[in-house]
Amino acid sequence: MDVKNEKTRTEKEEKSAPLFVGIDLGTSKTAVVASNGTKRIFPSVVGIPKDIVSKKFLGKDILIGEEALQNRLALNLYRPMG
Repeated sequence: MDVKNEKTRTEKEEKSAPLFVGIDLGTSKTAVVASNGTKRIFPSVVGIPKDIVSKKFLGKDILIGEEALQNRLALNLYRPMG
């Protein structure tokens, strides 16, 4: 069997395999891990713009994690258990 054909078959199997996602919603940090090897850990905080000026400046309705903390003066911050 050709190595190139074997590699292509393995890539096709990976693309058709389901993606499993695990989420740990902690009180200070949230962790998200996927079966494809992706891992992310970020602060458990959600930010919503205080007013229309902040919303237009930020260009988003909701910010999470580090991005919310960096723009905390323009946001109402919410933590799961504060």
